[in-house]
Amino acid sequence: MAYIVTNREKNITFISKDLEQAKAQYNGIEIYQNGLAGHFITISDADFNTLLSNEKIAVVNSDLSVTLRDRADGEILDFSSKEKLDKYISSLKERISDVLQNKEESTFKNELSAYKTLLENLDTSSITYPFNTTLEKYLIDQGNTVLHTLQIT
Repeated sequence: MAYIVTNREKNITFISKDLEQAKAQYNGIEIYQNGLAGHFITISDADFNTLLSNEKIAVVNSDLSVTLRDRADGEILDFSSKEKLDKYISSLKERISDVLQNKEESTFKNELSAYKTLLENLDTSSITYPFNTTLEKYLIDQGNTVLHTLQIT
């Protein structure tokens, strides 16, 4: 089972593919599990995998159920040029570097490092523009393992 973790206002703080990853992402995950800091919501592995492609957004409902919906026009990242995709990738690599500095050794830290290496080695000049998909979906379709931006915490 996978998880969505929210604050008390039900805004998504991060997502995890399993409990081990959740513990590696946030030391003290128990405050979410027992409801002190927010909500620890179980989602199916299938829903988690759908989120990974970054084509859909998770919405936490008032009853703490989760609905996946397509991205609206203003929520779709613009990768109409190599420069725009490179800028997005650069921001992801920077974010991963920041997170890696504060993580203890774990499987999750290894996954972060591997994803950063994948991004560093991605040849964006070989991609046809406009790039009409999400980076994550493109990488998944190429057989790669990705992390959603809400996992990079």
